[in-house]
Order: sequence, then C-alpha cells, then structure tokens
Amino acid sequence: MKGHLNNTAVGWTAIALGLATTVTPAWATTTPVGAGFTLGLGAMTVIYGMWSLIARDPTRDHWALTVVGLVLEIAPWVGGFAGDGAAWVAWTTGLLLMVLAGAAYINDEAANIAETVRVKELATYQAQHPQSPQDSEWPHNGPEQSHDLIGSSAVAFLPIRPRAGRE
Repeated sequence: MKGHLNNTAVGWTAIALGLATTVTPAWATTTPVGAGFTLGLGAMTVIYGMWSLIARDPTRDHWALTVVGLVLEIAPWVGGFAGDGAAWVAWTTGLLLMVLAGAAYINDEAANIAETVRVKELATYQAQHPQSPQDSEWPHNGPEQSHDLIGSSAVAFLPIRPRAGRE
C-alpha cells in the first residue's frame, strides 16, 4: 500500500515511546497517580503500536496513538504530578507521539482520499462511456475461462488489460 510506507517506522517508534513511558515509574520520582498515568498510557501506546504494525489499514490506530499522545500531554496537569520527573517523560513522549502518529494519520487519510477520488472518477468515466471501442478490441476472458485476477469478474471494472499475445 502506497500510503502506508512509513507504517513500520511509526509502529516501532510508538512501541519504543510506550516502553519508555511504561518504565518511567521505576526510575523517576512521581506520585502514585503519576505512576498510574505513565504506566497505563505507556501500555496503551505499546498496544496501539503493535496493532498498527499488523493492521492492513492502520489509519485508526494512528488516530488512536495521536489521542494517547494528547492525553499524555495533559496527564501531568490532570493527575497533579506536573512537578515530578514523570511529567517531563509524559510531556516529551506525548508530544513526540502526537507529531509522529498525527503525521502518519494525515498521510493515511490523504492516501484514502486519493483512492476514493480515483474510484469515483473511474465510475464516472464508465457511466459516460458504457462501452468504449477499446473494450471490443480486447479479448475478454471470463472467470470460467481464466483463473487469474485479470479476467475475473471481481476486477473486471478496472482498466487493466492483458498484454498483447497473452492467452
């Protein structure tokens, strides 16, 4: 998928940021609330990072990572641990996560919009030109004659034609 070329980098970076946030209570001075926020939100970051790695379309996972980054950003003030060492970790990882996952989400949405526009333009063209002269020049193999994807009815609407001399 062309729109998801950076998915691996986003997923692994989110996992690393989540692990760093999760282990923060072990080395930074913080309150029990701060430990809970950093542990819980770090674990959520790791989970969403792993889901984004295995997802076919990680757009929703990137959105969720952006939201978790935002919650990490405001957690020190909400939880009352803004003066602790864990607050700096939450602010830093939250900001990095928001920027990284937000950029990936915007990239994913742009790819989805481009694909939607392409399909709509193809449908409009086919509606305006129900049977173009090119369609009659090419031999049309039905799904019963061919077991490949080019001749099957599942993708027959796509403007893909067999190469010359292909039988």
